Amino acid sequence: MLQHCLSREQISRFLETEIAGGVFYEDEVELRNLLDLWRTWDAELICLTSLLSISLERQQKNLVDVHNMLLKFYALRDVEGMNLTIDELDESFVKYMLSFPRSNDFSLEEELIEIRLRLSEYEFPR
Repeated sequence: MLQHCLSREQISRFLETEIAGGVFYEDEVELRNLLDLWRTWDAELICLTSLLSISLERQQKNLVDVHNMLLKFYALRDVEGMNLTIDELDESFVKYMLSFPRSNDFSLEEELIEIRLRLSEYEFPR
């Protein structure tokens, strides 16, 4: 199964299309295909709460009811067929993150997404 950690922009568009009933832009083929895979259980979407909060803050500035949007977003985890993981940056994530030197070639957002994907592949010592 494909695992994909959503970026801030992808989270914003996900909220707009899946929660608020918006439509995709013509050039959003990759995101549309990813969501099609997600709807058919062929992909797991991972959302970091830190990036979600940034996206919701942007929505709130546009006078969107973010409380209702957040409730609907969390409810998607319980819908059959919707493989959505909502990850907090907890202690284990931070410890894992600090075990790697920070790269100046990536933005903090890109680095967090990369670390989350590496963490899902990490085999903990027995």
